[in-house]
Amino acid sequence: MRKIQTALEIAEKERKRRRIGGIIIIALLLLSTLGFALNGVGINSEETNQDGLKFDGQSWTYFLAGQPVYRFTYGLNDLNFTNLNFDKNIADFGGKNVYIDSNEIGLREIASNLGRHTSKMGEACYGSCERDLPELSCDSEDILIVIKQNYSGIREERNCVFIEEDLKIIDSFLYRILGIN
Repeated sequence: MRKIQTALEIAEKERKRRRIGGIIIIALLLLSTLGFALNGVGINSEETNQDGLKFDGQSWTYFLAGQPVYRFTYGLNDLNFTNLNFDKNIADFGGKNVYIDSNEIGLREIASNLGRHTSKMGEACYGSCERDLPELSCDSEDILIVIKQNYSGIREERNCVFIEEDLKIIDSFLYRILGIN
């Protein structure tokens, strides 16, 4: 059996319960404010600026007039620009049909960054292939970007650009073409 409590004991118990509840709520508010203030502080999630590029923890974004324009997997400091053997720049792609022969690696990155500068961006095959795609050569008037494992670095041959199947090299190509470096 419980002891009969006086009104004073009941009021004291209620005050104590409210005080503990208030302390818990204040502590929760302070800790959540502190957590929000420190959100993003750390090696992996810290935003980093590098020559107009901002790293958001997953990719590098190039901003122009405060608007995101281009997105890359690697930043400028992660890349080596010494083994780039080509003379093309963004003006060479302007208003032209650009086709990419690739097995997915780099296809999306090139298409999303160069697509706004071309009249048409699509997939094609370099020479003959079994896929239902246009078959192009370096002699066509369209520009063909060929991304394969058996290439080393980047080289240019007439209207073709041959790129090694490596996102670092693909990003180096994009930075150079877009004039960001």
